[in-house]
Amino acid sequence: MEKYLLEAERLIKSISSVDKPEKWKAKNYVGGGKSRLAFLDIKIPEVRKAFNQGFSFYHPKARKMKKKTQRSEVVAHSQVLKIFDYIWKHSRYFEVMLLSLYFAATLTAQEKIKNKKLLFSWLNKVDNWAHSDELSNQFAQMLDEDKSLFRFYKKWNNSSNPWKRRQSIVGILYYSRSRKKPLSWTAITPMIENLLDDEDYYVQKGVGWCLRESYNLYPEKVFPYLIRKAKNIHPAAWTASTEKLSKADKATLLKYRKN
Repeated sequence: MEKYLLEAERLIKSISSVDKPEKWKAKNYVGGGKSRLAFLDIKIPEVRKAFNQGFSFYHPKARKMKKKTQRSEVVAHSQVLKIFDYIWKHSRYFEVMLLSLYFAATLTAQEKIKNKKLLFSWLNKVDNWAHSDELSNQFAQMLDEDKSLFRFYKKWNNSSNPWKRRQSIVGILYYSRSRKKPLSWTAITPMIENLLDDEDYYVQKGVGWCLRESYNLYPEKVFPYLIRKAKNIHPAAWTASTEKLSKADKATLLKYRKN
């Protein structure tokens, strides 16, 4: 497994980094100055391009290629997820870990659900919003197909790990426009309620995200909720939850928030 990790790291390290002002360096913008990972400050499109070029053990187009023209693979496809799992859990580079997330995105919802234990274990290493959101995209797709997975979200909602708490609400809908069978507002509400007073900034950003996406689905239920909770919503959550509202609706909410 280690040789595949080294191959992935060599590939990513061969890409030139981009010089940025200090506040926009990935360690600060993505990692919040607290991440334990090393950031190479490589443009994300370049990382995706590297992934799409493939590896000795995997090529993104392998499944679509005809057998007679298919590039020979060193590793059977069923084992590739295990390699990317190893890369995720053993690399210390933010950009290299993204490769594992990109591979997970190529799996069907049913493949992800079949490997839920492995994919959910990736949460244990998350310490930045970019990795967290990439996982939310995958987990929301899984939940869309299998509502029994919501039991894991309920556990994350009460976790001592702030990134699991964030995942418990962002991973419900991610972007609501992509959900075919979303959870009801009745099911989502207690998850938000439990985190309204959370002290973690990124959890609060997640609360705002979930409120915003819930509003897109259930405006007639979420708007009254925003009115009732106007004074209780954290500033970080408030900005995210109201950013898509009309000026008139924002003005209405501000009256309740100030009074």
